[in-house]
Amino acid sequence: MQWTVSKSVEIKALPAEVFDVISDVEHYSSYSSVIREVRKAGDGSYRWVGSLAGIRVTWDGIVARSDNPRYFAWRAIRGLQNSGSFSLAATNRGTMVKLNMCFRLPVGLGLLKPIMFPIIEKVGDDILRSVKNALENSERPRGA
Repeated sequence: MQWTVSKSVEIKALPAEVFDVISDVEHYSSYSSVIREVRKAGDGSYRWVGSLAGIRVTWDGIVARSDNPRYFAWRAIRGLQNSGSFSLAATNRGTMVKLNMCFRLPVGLGLLKPIMFPIIEKVGDDILRSVKNALENSERPRGA
């Protein structure tokens, strides 16, 4: 079973400033309580550890595309299958940030969608809120 979460927010900062924050993958654990840890692995991937409804989940992901300051995307290569991207566009007030995340649960776990989907939506909200606060309040998220 697969589903997609799409969120957007306008941030009062230049696209390059927003890109610097969203492309700093190892600090994602400071953006959402669902993401427990992100650390760089030796093969250029990142090991992610999260907690979804009390269930520990892990995955290894890579940066799939990095087009500074317009686009940043990732995808899982092992573990929980997911991918996502940020699209950035300059506005008169700063930067419009669009976040798209796609998750695929194994067939047997598809029944958990009613529990998991709100958590995944919360992750999207948390990330955008944290990035917005970091840039508009000149504060980096905790641990950053």
